[in-house]
Amino acid sequence: MVTVSAVEVKTPEEMFVENGTDAKLPCTFTSVEVISSAASVSWSFQPEGAATPISFFYYFNGKPYPGKDIPFKDRITWAGDLNKKDASISIANMQFRDNGTYICDVKNPPDIVVKPGEIRLRVVEKGIHPMWVFLFLFFFFLPSFLCLYHFSWVGGELEETTVSLIFFFQVLIVQLIVCQLCKTLTVLPFFHLFPQI
Repeated sequence: MVTVSAVEVKTPEEMFVENGTDAKLPCTFTSVEVISSAASVSWSFQPEGAATPISFFYYFNGKPYPGKDIPFKDRITWAGDLNKKDASISIANMQFRDNGTYICDVKNPPDIVVKPGEIRLRVVEKGIHPMWVFLFLFFFFLPSFLCLYHFSWVGGELEETTVSLIFFFQVLIVQLIVCQLCKTLTVLPFFHLFPQI
């Protein structure tokens, strides 16, 4: 009986990197077999909207072979250690054109590769991280939304009044700021929040 084992490659599913900074793309793997001189690592890149990935880095027999073609020419550095089951790389000076999916494929014969690791990477404006944008929007809009409705007693009955115009202009201003910072235009359906007055 022949026993077949597999290489399991692990990468983060998604990464956000600031424009103009260096990015380390983590890639680790598990293998039952001892790491041999036949072990190899290949990295590929599939730009957003592209149908097929492009190979841009290869590591074999202890030597890195970075691609010399645009867009990664002279920007790739080997950051891994196969003896520690680390196949990571670093990319210098990340640009918006580097948005896409990065694929890490590790081979360690006779182990078979079940599935390579994939990282969906997005380059964002320097100093702007999606988490900070989310927190800003959350803490800005929550008090405003709570103040959207207030109630007052009129003639012994509870009457609802609104301050929707204030809330609307707050939404509009912040949306313009966020769109300018993130370089994208997102139309949000805020109008359904406002009651008919």
